[in-house]
Amino acid sequence: MSERSFEERARVSAPGMRTFLNIARRWELSERQQAQLLECKLPQLRKWARIAREHKPLALDTGTLLRISVVIGVFADLRQFLLLVSGAREERLWLLRPRQLPPFNGLCPLEVLCGSFEDQMTVRRHIAAVVEGASARRDIDLSDPASTANEEIWTGATSREIQAVCFDAFGTVVEIVDKRRPFHALLRDEPSGALAVMAITRPTGLRQLSREMANPVTEDELARLEADVEAECASTRLRPGVSEMWSALRRAGLKIAICSNLAYSYEQTLIDQLPDSPDALVLSFRAGLMKPQHEIYRLVCRELRLQPSEVLFTGDDLEADVFGPGAINALAMPIEEFESSYSGRVSFFAPSEVVDLFARIAAAKAR
Repeated sequence: MSERSFEERARVSAPGMRTFLNIARRWELSERQQAQLLECKLPQLRKWARIAREHKPLALDTGTLLRISVVIGVFADLRQFLLLVSGAREERLWLLRPRQLPPFNGLCPLEVLCGSFEDQMTVRRHIAAVVEGASARRDIDLSDPASTANEEIWTGATSREIQAVCFDAFGTVVEIVDKRRPFHALLRDEPSGALAVMAITRPTGLRQLSREMANPVTEDELARLEADVEAECASTRLRPGVSEMWSALRRAGLKIAICSNLAYSYEQTLIDQLPDSPDALVLSFRAGLMKPQHEIYRLVCRELRLQPSEVLFTGDDLEADVFGPGAINALAMPIEEFESSYSGRVSFFAPSEVVDLFARIAAAKAR
């Protein structure tokens, strides 16, 4: 990185620090987290903050300015990414929720942002790519000219009335009570995310993954991790209220689908917990695809024999369950908003199709 002149650094340091502090306050970051983001000691952070707030001369070093720039860039792109449900709460949720796939590999985005400058740039490039994909979603061709079977499905119906609800699985329909995260424990020291992707997109177990590692784990460690998988499966439960909600959707004449990024070790546990067989069950390890790849949402629609405009997607991950489906022009909403709407508190900003959907569900519940 080239060193900026003293005059340039003095010109941008105080405004940049004030912007950083405003973002940190919006995200409810502790002083310790703020210092980690800027890679400085707490006394130094407090001194910079005091000088900037008093509008006194301040000239930060180039490295600190670059880290501030990354945080501001992530904030700006995150606001775009979360445009439909934008708010400090949603931004903080995205920052603090662990994400299993690259570039996070089991860490939450804030943890990665608190690492090296290259770590910060990795997050910056990731969120920028997500925003670029979302902005281009109107240009996506929903048909697959290579498949005549797909052509029949897409031309089958013209109504925009929602005919199906597609749920995420873990964290949305079911939950693990005894969380041990054995796949993350196995792969946390892997230098690339290739094996993490393999765990999600192929019918692969811990043993096969270990054999693919540069330094396979011992047999004793494998046995412990396999016991952790069994413990997680044994503690998996249907989330409270899901059974009643599922029944109400059925009475309203809706199809139900499940679409999940899932390692194959958890498939039977998920199936055993569901209230009944879904009309479509699209799991990443079967499909060879993972959310938020556009093709996996199209696969859900094909299995339901519906158009994207006729399917409402919902789940606990904004990137995978809301903005991913949005990229194929399907309707989508966070599970918290879905549950609130199901309880009769439909958002004023909800599209008419969603308002109509929950009116039909409410009528079915009253019967």
